[in-house]
Amino acid sequence: MNLNSFIFYLLFIFLIIGDADGRQKERTWHPQLKEALRESKLTKKNTLVYFTGYTCGACIVETEELFNDSVVSDYLSGYVLTRLYVDDGSPLNEYNRKLEEREFHTIVQPVFVILSPKHKKLAIHEARFRSKDAIIKFLAPFKK
Repeated sequence: MNLNSFIFYLLFIFLIIGDADGRQKERTWHPQLKEALRESKLTKKNTLVYFTGYTCGACIVETEELFNDSVVSDYLSGYVLTRLYVDDGSPLNEYNRKLEEREFHTIVQPVFVILSPKHKKLAIHEARFRSKDAIIKFLAPFKK
């Protein structure tokens, strides 16, 4: 194995396993609910819908502190993930904001909704998770 191949191999392993500090790389979050529901139907996994905002301080903290935790990441792997932003004024964000209000009767962030592959609402959480245990308790019953 030449040096270039070896470096490529190490970079590939780094991308698969996670950051050098041991944190998992962020999972793929669909930017639109329609995409996530399509994948959910194919994989038979439940969908975790995360209504968030670019200016939502609690959302930013949650993303940094909880979603990068390896245990939480393991629970997230049991879901199809969609992150729906609601606060930048774009047509997509406006659609997401109206979807949140119409379908889930709330306009706060963060909001977490678990949907079945048949689009049935299984659970909703309308606040920041204050601990790893709290988010795991919410995710565990519906993880596939």
